Amino acid sequence: MNIRDFIKDADNFYAHKDGKVKEVETVEEHSNLALEYAKKIIFNKNLEPLIHNIGKSFLEEENSFLLWEEMFYNTIYLHDLGKVNINFQADKMKNKLFKNYQNRSSHHSFASAKLYFDIYFKKIKELENKDDKKSLRIFLCLNMFVISKHHGYIDCYSKFISDLEIASKDFLNNYEALYSAIQNIELIQKENILKNTREKTSDKRKELENKEEWGCIDLYIYTKLLFSLLVSSDFYSTSDYMSGSPVNDFGIIDDINEFYSNFKNTSTYNHIQDYSKNRKNKDFNNINEARSELFLETEENLLKNLDKNLFYLEAPTGSGKTNTAINLSLKLIEKDNNLNKIFYIFPFNTLVEQTRQTLEECFSGETYSKIGVINSLTPLYNETNEENEIRINNKTVDFKKILLDRQFIHYPIVLTTHVNLFNWLFGIGREDNFALAQLANSVIVLDEIQSYKNSIWKEIAIFLNKYAKILNIKILIMSATLPEIGDLTINSNDFIKLIQARNKYFQCEYFKNRVIPDFSLIDEFKNSDKNEFLKILCDKCVEEYKNNKKVLIEFIMKKTSLEFFKLLKEKYPETHVNLLNGDDNLIDRKNIINEIKQNDLPVILVATQIIEAGVDIDMDTGFKDISILDSEEQFMGRINRSCKKDNCKVYFFNYNNEKAIYKDDKRIEYNLLKEDIREILKNKNFNIYYSKVIESLESQSFENNNNNIAKFKEEEIVNLKFSKIQKKLRLIDPKEHEYTIFINREIKTDNGILSGEKVWEDYKNLLENKLLEYSEKRVKLSKIIADVNYFTYKVSKNNFTHNDNIGDIFYIENGEEYFIKFDGVLKFDREKFEGKESLFEFI
Repeated sequence: MNIRDFIKDADNFYAHKDGKVKEVETVEEHSNLALEYAKKIIFNKNLEPLIHNIGKSFLEEENSFLLWEEMFYNTIYLHDLGKVNINFQADKMKNKLFKNYQNRSSHHSFASAKLYFDIYFKKIKELENKDDKKSLRIFLCLNMFVISKHHGYIDCYSKFISDLEIASKDFLNNYEALYSAIQNIELIQKENILKNTREKTSDKRKELENKEEWGCIDLYIYTKLLFSLLVSSDFYSTSDYMSGSPVNDFGIIDDINEFYSNFKNTSTYNHIQDYSKNRKNKDFNNINEARSELFLETEENLLKNLDKNLFYLEAPTGSGKTNTAINLSLKLIEKDNNLNKIFYIFPFNTLVEQTRQTLEECFSGETYSKIGVINSLTPLYNETNEENEIRINNKTVDFKKILLDRQFIHYPIVLTTHVNLFNWLFGIGREDNFALAQLANSVIVLDEIQSYKNSIWKEIAIFLNKYAKILNIKILIMSATLPEIGDLTINSNDFIKLIQARNKYFQCEYFKNRVIPDFSLIDEFKNSDKNEFLKILCDKCVEEYKNNKKVLIEFIMKKTSLEFFKLLKEKYPETHVNLLNGDDNLIDRKNIINEIKQNDLPVILVATQIIEAGVDIDMDTGFKDISILDSEEQFMGRINRSCKKDNCKVYFFNYNNEKAIYKDDKRIEYNLLKEDIREILKNKNFNIYYSKVIESLESQSFENNNNNIAKFKEEEIVNLKFSKIQKKLRLIDPKEHEYTIFINREIKTDNGILSGEKVWEDYKNLLENKLLEYSEKRVKLSKIIADVNYFTYKVSKNNFTHNDNIGDIFYIENGEEYFIKFDGVLKFDREKFEGKESLFEFI
């Protein structure tokens, strides 16, 4: 289309002003540039076949599909047509050509949507195929919905459609002046047309769902993809006009050999290839042979199933899952030219950091620099290094590009958290949806999937399966205790096991017998006094310590970990004891772990569940308060990781009530108080354990409550209630009565002393700085927020005295009075701050 066909005197209507190169940008120029960027994204991400497949799956005739395709692209091209509203021109653009305007709405998004409807309603009506006409009307309304929301968020499609008649009246009342600028559009003013369209599209959507179970998700993903393309193209084109800098690098893997050749040059890969020349398959002589066999078997099974999208990698702790996953990801892209990005997703930031270090060993130089880490703890750039680079090379920092790269995930390989991934898949805001188009034609590795909230595993499995098929996403799901979530869908055969004979590895002595579980403390002290039991436990830990061992003891509550830490220090002041829990900042955590790794001396480390995943330590003996079986196995993975020690044990005990943490988790029904679950842990038969859990979750999905899957589908998904779907698929529920405090103190870092007072003042000054450009401010905020995190804590007490605040963050001046000090190490004491009871005593 040519937008000039619809706008009289097109040169008079502006879309933006104050650009770096031109003073004003016309609606026509912006529309052309937005469409150009949409085509760039589609070309770079190989999206055209995926887009075509969506359209053809709904339509019977070729001419219907051609109209559908035209409607798709013109959703983007015509998204700002409503800016010909003279109120918008006069009020927002200060366009001197429109001085005399009525004091009415200057909004343009709904006007654009309504004009789009008027253009295409008539074209659809002229088609002969009735089913295609019904389907196209659905897309007409969806596209209209996307246009109307492109400056906000996609909340509830069904509400938008039901309010369409009222909104249309408002449009007619407030936009009369719009018509004088429009030509060649037959404006539809009859209310019954909108009403009939709403009713017919509602009936057709239900008909489609009856035709294919979960077919309603296809329309959900279509809407999200179109919204992603529209808001991305709009943002890119506006940024291009404002900065004068076009975007041409979308951060894709355009040459897989650049990455794969790096990986193939590593010593690990070469050792595996040497092993492959004389494979044993079983009865391995050492742990590296077992790891090599697992690496090769998974690759072979992957190559047999390249037409599939969802893969399980169930492998024992310490079996080299990270290297195996990297190889599988690169192999998938090597075999499918459409794939061009890798996303590595973790439940914890510690795993992100640990895997980044592994990737540094796999990729070098320019290749490693293309890896992006996206989380709240990693600044967008290292300010100190960049400033040095500027002085040497006489160049300036391009803050706009740095921010744009982060917002649109312009990195070939991305390390991030599952919260970010779920925001991209199910979020409703503009920035959440920037990344969705980048996920298409990508490989996604989901690590430690058992950490995801299991009350929504069924919904996760169904949506992942749909996303994978429609957007050609290859998803690798991996864990040592892997729930086969595909069993919760109607298409469980879509999930492929990359390890066929799991017992070959799980029963291998290097994994199965590396650590022996001991349950004697559970039975021996079943009815003992809690205080007395802690003293006995204290004695047992010190006994192991005196045998020149590194001892790890985990409690499931912070309060108990601190209590036990104090008891050890008081009763055995000469022992080397440390404490690690969720109240330790990244610097303290790193120092504690490095000290244990680099020092061969015996030590007792008291910890919470933060130790279970992503902490690369090798301890000799473990003691653990029982919780869920996944956690028990993860904890055992911290003991004898090297497999070089004999008779390493983990002693399990039952102290705190795990239901306080896992109250809605089906897995607490199957814990180590039961003999059969103990046998499962000893023999690593986690498939038996998870068959029980999956069966419970399947039963739960049919209960007549909020967990009912049919109700969720019929009420939320069929009606495209995006905000309700987002809420349902939220991994972490917000906590009530939660307050963020900033405790001022000094923290010792590798670069000197970090002053809490200075960090607070710098943060406050940066927020209040009105002179910085938005992009520079966002980039610099990412650096200082990383520092702010070192000083912040979540608390439940609300009547504390504070000295300052920035929004909902409260500054506490004399912070050290709430810490206890042992051997020069400060530990946050929640009892001092909150009193005896605390809602935040976990992890």
